[in-house]
Amino acid sequence: MGTQPAYRENLSGNLPLDHSGIHETILLADDDEIIRDVSHQILQMCGYNVLEAADGVEALSIFRENQDCISLLLTDMSMPKMSGRELARQVCSIRPDAKVLYMSGYLDDAVIRQGSAGDRTYFLQKPFSIEDLSKMVRDILAS
Repeated sequence: MGTQPAYRENLSGNLPLDHSGIHETILLADDDEIIRDVSHQILQMCGYNVLEAADGVEALSIFRENQDCISLLLTDMSMPKMSGRELARQVCSIRPDAKVLYMSGYLDDAVIRQGSAGDRTYFLQKPFSIEDLSKMVRDILAS
């Protein structure tokens, strides 16, 4: 996915972000470097610790090393080496209570119709705004 205008929002401006995420860690997996970098910045501004991976295999390795401190897996659906859906399946087999937020630019993605982690699976449509991402993550972690 190329750069989208929504990802070019001013991240240093006056943002109405809640900093309640302090001490919570999010594993961010996306093969698009721009989306990964911007998402990382947004999450950090919200007070979250962020671990990032460029593909599903790398994300699974990071999860295995840090599974006790990861509060949420935020993953793109389409990545090289391992899809976001397969990543979530493996993460949930290691830690059944894991919360998963999928991101995709494709409305017809199968995960929308067939969730893989029951009521701990959520979906965020790309492109998304700063407020969309921060609110969804906050709401998921509060649930």
